[in-house]
Amino acid sequence: FASISNAEMEQSRIVETAGGSVVLRPLCADDRKRGIFELLAQLTQAPPLSAEAFGVILAAIDSNPNHIVVVAEDSVSPGKLLGTAAALVEQKLLRSGGRVGHIEDVVVDASARGRSIGKLLVNFLVDFSKNRGCYKVILDCDEQNVAFYERCGLEKKEVQMVRYF
Repeated sequence: FASISNAEMEQSRIVETAGGSVVLRPLCADDRKRGIFELLAQLTQAPPLSAEAFGVILAAIDSNPNHIVVVAEDSVSPGKLLGTAAALVEQKLLRSGGRVGHIEDVVVDASARGRSIGKLLVNFLVDFSKNRGCYKVILDCDEQNVAFYERCGLEKKEVQMVRYF
Protein backbone atom coordinates (compact mmCIF):
# COMPACT_ATOMS: atom_id res chain seq x y z
CA PHE A 1 0.00 0.00 0.00
CA ALA A 2 3.01 2.33 0.10
CA SER A 3 2.01 3.97 -3.18
CA ILE A 4 -1.63 4.66 -2.24
CA SER A 5 -2.67 8.27 -2.79
CA ASN A 6 -4.94 10.12 -0.38
CA ALA A 7 -7.84 9.92 -2.87
CA GLU A 8 -7.36 6.15 -3.20
CA MET A 9 -7.49 5.80 0.59
CA GLU A 10 -11.19 6.61 0.36
CA GLN A 11 -11.95 3.96 -2.29
CA SER A 12 -13.04 0.38 -1.75
CA ARG A 13 -10.68 -2.29 -2.98
CA ILE A 14 -10.59 -6.06 -3.05
CA VAL A 15 -7.51 -7.52 -1.35
CA GLU A 16 -6.41 -11.15 -1.25
CA THR A 17 -5.76 -12.61 2.22
CA ALA A 18 -4.72 -16.00 3.53
CA GLY A 19 -8.33 -17.19 3.61
CA GLY A 20 -9.72 -15.50 0.51
CA SER A 21 -10.43 -11.97 -0.61
CA VAL A 22 -11.87 -9.11 1.42
CA VAL A 23 -13.16 -5.69 0.51
CA LEU A 24 -11.18 -3.01 2.32
CA ARG A 25 -13.08 0.28 2.57
CA PRO A 26 -13.93 3.20 4.85
CA LEU A 27 -16.69 2.81 7.43
CA CYS A 28 -20.12 3.78 6.07
CA ALA A 29 -23.59 4.43 7.49
CA ASP A 30 -24.85 0.93 6.60
CA ASP A 31 -22.17 -0.64 8.82
CA ARG A 32 -24.29 0.17 11.87
CA LYS A 33 -26.82 -2.42 10.65
CA ARG A 34 -24.06 -4.77 9.46
CA GLY A 35 -22.77 -5.30 12.98
CA ILE A 36 -19.95 -2.81 13.57
CA PHE A 37 -20.83 -2.63 17.27
CA GLU A 38 -20.94 -6.42 17.64
CA LEU A 39 -17.51 -6.54 16.01
CA LEU A 40 -16.11 -3.81 18.27
CA ALA A 41 -17.58 -5.60 21.30
CA GLN A 42 -15.03 -8.36 20.65
CA LEU A 43 -12.41 -5.76 21.58
CA THR A 44 -14.00 -3.74 24.38
CA GLN A 45 -17.28 -2.24 25.58
CA ALA A 46 -19.16 -1.06 22.50
CA PRO A 47 -22.85 -0.58 23.16
CA PRO A 48 -24.74 0.22 19.95
CA LEU A 49 -25.41 3.86 19.15
CA SER A 50 -28.67 5.17 17.75
CA ALA A 51 -28.75 5.82 14.01
CA GLU A 52 -28.68 9.55 14.73
CA ALA A 53 -25.67 9.40 17.06
CA PHE A 54 -23.83 7.08 14.67
CA GLY A 55 -24.53 9.51 11.81
CA VAL A 56 -23.14 12.46 13.76
CA ILE A 57 -19.95 10.57 14.62
CA LEU A 58 -19.52 9.25 11.08
CA ALA A 59 -19.94 12.78 9.68
CA ALA A 60 -17.25 14.06 12.07
CA ILE A 61 -14.86 11.29 10.98
CA ASP A 62 -15.62 11.84 7.30
CA SER A 63 -15.05 15.60 7.58
CA ASN A 64 -11.54 15.12 8.98
CA PRO A 65 -8.99 14.04 6.33
CA ASN A 66 -6.66 12.97 9.15
CA HIS A 67 -9.12 10.46 10.65
CA ILE A 68 -10.26 7.19 9.12
CA VAL A 69 -12.11 4.10 10.25
CA VAL A 70 -11.56 1.25 7.82
CA VAL A 71 -13.43 -2.04 7.62
CA ALA A 72 -12.67 -5.37 6.01
CA GLU A 73 -15.82 -6.87 4.51
CA ASP A 74 -16.20 -10.43 3.24
CA SER A 75 -16.12 -10.33 -0.58
CA VAL A 76 -18.07 -13.61 -0.80
CA SER A 77 -20.79 -12.50 1.66
CA PRO A 78 -21.17 -8.74 1.08
CA GLY A 79 -22.17 -6.91 4.24
CA LYS A 80 -20.38 -9.32 6.59
CA LEU A 81 -17.80 -7.29 8.52
CA LEU A 82 -14.62 -9.23 9.26
CA GLY A 83 -12.51 -6.52 10.86
CA THR A 84 -12.08 -2.84 11.57
CA ALA A 85 -9.43 -0.38 12.72
CA ALA A 86 -9.01 3.38 12.97
CA ALA A 87 -6.24 5.94 12.61
CA LEU A 88 -5.96 9.56 13.62
CA VAL A 89 -3.10 11.88 12.71
CA GLU A 90 -1.95 14.27 15.45
CA GLN A 91 -0.15 17.53 14.66
CA LYS A 92 2.73 18.01 17.12
CA LEU A 93 4.64 21.09 18.23
CA LEU A 94 7.86 19.15 18.62
CA ARG A 95 10.03 17.73 15.83
CA SER A 96 9.49 20.91 13.82
CA GLY A 97 5.73 20.47 13.84
CA GLY A 98 5.90 16.79 12.96
CA ARG A 99 2.89 14.51 12.79
CA VAL A 100 2.15 11.22 14.56
CA GLY A 101 -0.31 8.56 13.44
CA HIS A 102 -2.31 6.85 16.18
CA ILE A 103 -3.79 3.44 15.34
CA GLU A 104 -6.79 2.48 17.45
CA ASP A 105 -9.54 -0.10 17.80
CA VAL A 106 -8.03 -2.93 15.75
CA VAL A 107 -10.31 -5.97 15.87
CA VAL A 108 -10.91 -8.97 13.63
CA ASP A 109 -14.00 -11.13 14.03
CA ALA A 110 -13.19 -14.35 15.90
CA SER A 111 -14.41 -16.40 12.91
CA ALA A 112 -11.95 -14.63 10.56
CA ARG A 113 -8.76 -14.63 12.64
CA GLY A 114 -5.70 -16.23 11.09
CA ARG A 115 -6.48 -14.86 7.62
CA SER A 116 -4.06 -11.89 7.88
CA ILE A 117 -6.94 -9.40 8.01
CA GLY A 118 -5.53 -7.69 11.10
CA LYS A 119 -2.16 -7.27 9.43
CA LEU A 120 -3.89 -5.90 6.34
CA LEU A 121 -5.77 -3.33 8.43
CA VAL A 122 -2.67 -2.28 10.39
CA ASN A 123 -0.52 -1.97 7.27
CA PHE A 124 -3.22 0.08 5.56
CA LEU A 125 -3.31 2.50 8.50
CA VAL A 126 0.48 2.68 8.68
CA ASP A 127 0.43 3.78 5.03
CA PHE A 128 -2.45 6.18 5.74
CA SER A 129 -0.25 7.83 8.39
CA LYS A 130 2.87 7.78 6.24
CA ASN A 131 1.00 9.41 3.33
CA ARG A 132 -0.01 12.23 5.67
CA GLY A 133 3.59 13.01 6.58
CA CYS A 134 3.84 11.25 9.93
CA TYR A 135 7.32 10.59 11.29
CA LYS A 136 5.99 7.64 13.33
CA VAL A 137 2.88 5.63 14.02
CA ILE A 138 1.97 4.37 17.49
CA LEU A 139 -0.65 2.20 19.15
CA ASP A 140 -1.45 0.75 22.55
CA CYS A 141 -2.20 -2.93 22.98
CA ASP A 142 -2.53 -5.70 25.51
CA GLU A 143 0.68 -7.56 26.29
CA GLN A 144 -0.81 -10.68 24.66
CA ASN A 145 -1.01 -8.84 21.31
CA VAL A 146 2.60 -7.62 21.19
CA ALA A 147 3.78 -10.52 18.99
CA PHE A 148 1.03 -9.81 16.44
CA TYR A 149 2.01 -6.15 16.15
CA GLU A 150 5.68 -7.09 15.89
CA ARG A 151 4.75 -9.27 12.90
CA CYS A 152 3.15 -6.12 11.44
CA GLY A 153 6.51 -4.34 11.68
CA LEU A 154 5.96 -2.37 14.88
CA GLU A 155 8.28 -2.59 17.87
CA LYS A 156 7.58 -2.52 21.59
CA LYS A 157 8.59 0.76 23.22
CA GLU A 158 7.87 2.52 26.49
CA VAL A 159 4.84 2.06 28.76
CA GLN A 160 1.20 3.10 28.48
CA MET A 161 -0.49 4.95 31.34
CA VAL A 162 -4.21 5.60 31.60
CA ARG A 163 -6.88 7.17 33.80
CA TYR A 164 -10.50 6.38 33.04
CA PHE A 165 -13.39 8.71 33.83
